[in-house]
Amino acid sequence: YADVTVTAGALDRIEVTPESVTLQPGATQQFAATGYDAFGNTVEITPTWSVEDLAAGEIGATGLFTAGTIAGEYLDAVKAVADGEEDTADVIVEPGPAMRFEFDVIGAQLVNQPFGILITAWDDGNVANEYDGTAALADSTGTITPTEIAFVDGVFSGDVTITPWSSNVVITATDTVDPELLGVSNAFAVIPRELFLPVVAGAYPLAH
Repeated sequence: YADVTVTAGALDRIEVTPESVTLQPGATQQFAATGYDAFGNTVEITPTWSVEDLAAGEIGATGLFTAGTIAGEYLDAVKAVADGEEDTADVIVEPGPAMRFEFDVIGAQLVNQPFGILITAWDDGNVANEYDGTAALADSTGTITPTEIAFVDGVFSGDVTITPWSSNVVITATDTVDPELLGVSNAFAVIPRELFLPVVAGAYPLAH
């Protein structure tokens, strides 16, 4: 009997694994590329890695990928090339955990009258739409109501009321579990309601 050694043929295709990953901003994933001949035998390759959409993240020479900060679905984002053959993988960047609250700008308001505010939870650069926590509200007059609010999909939208007059009011929202998760509004005025004196016809004699 004679020994027979079957060697792999020429490179026919390469496959990148995993085919798809879901990561939070800044998270890493090791990709691998395997070469095959036409019969499915593995072929040794040294792939060159690249990222097709730089918003998805970046990748090193060894295939270690680091997700970017912009949430989105990046199809065919990671590419490996070897000897003229190539394959790609999809990357989904999901928003990370909430890191801060941001208020929409608040204009001047009337004392003791409800007015709407909008607060959004953000990670490093995206709306943290997985955040459904609660936050304590406080303001510089110490009279705001309600004093606790609930977020839905990273957003709170609702009415609040402030009682006294003040020319420089700010509102602070602080997560009820993590006191480092907070946000402060712009400064705005809360002013008294204007008084309108009615004019009654004939109440004042006309000058002759």
